[in-house]
Amino acid sequence: MLSLMNAADREAVTDRLHRLTPDAPNKWGRMTAHEAVCHMSDQLRVGLGDLTTSGQPGLVTRTLGKWIVLHLPLPIPRGRIETVPEMQTARPATWGADLAACTELIRRVGGGQASGTHPAFGPTTPAEWGVLAYKHLDHHLQQFGV
Repeated sequence: MLSLMNAADREAVTDRLHRLTPDAPNKWGRMTAHEAVCHMSDQLRVGLGDLTTSGQPGLVTRTLGKWIVLHLPLPIPRGRIETVPEMQTARPATWGADLAACTELIRRVGGGQASGTHPAFGPTTPAEWGVLAYKHLDHHLQQFGV
């Protein structure tokens, strides 16, 4: 599985992030590119434990759901997927600053610093966060054709 813990995967997704432009049209969903960058940063902050969520994962999601997402090469479904409100707290400020912040968060998660509790999957290891974060970043970058 692709993961932020792998330097080549981390570099590739970071390069894609930097090809994103603030005026890129979305292929699905309602977020702008700038809002997506802030949302991706929020997810990375949850992974790092810098942002906590109110999510209460059920047994099936915490076990079977987590295993499926981590071990099967299934894409995240397109369209509106409900997320916890805490992963939508950052508001766009300046494009350059928000992009730099997201890049730094990617570096930190890829460096093994993530061990926060996932709102749907519960306790999550740094390696698991590396896969989850990569998939989430990839999903939103695809949303904008990058």
